[in-house]
Amino acid sequence: MQAWVFAKLKEKGISQAELARRIGINPRTICGKFRGRAPFLYSEIVAICRELGIDNPLNYQWVE
Repeated sequence: MQAWVFAKLKEKGISQAELARRIGINPRTICGKFRGRAPFLYSEIVAICRELGIDNPLNYQWVE
């Protein structure tokens, strides 16, 4: 999940901290999740997709 999220963040000019704020979690929490210390909840994945403009996360190409 990391690669496409980071690419989308860069494309949209959104920092990881800003993404965390927008989806309602602590920046330290999202950092830990991106580092694999904790799994993302489905609701967080849906919120990330919403913020990054991915209309249907189930049909998105998750692997580059």
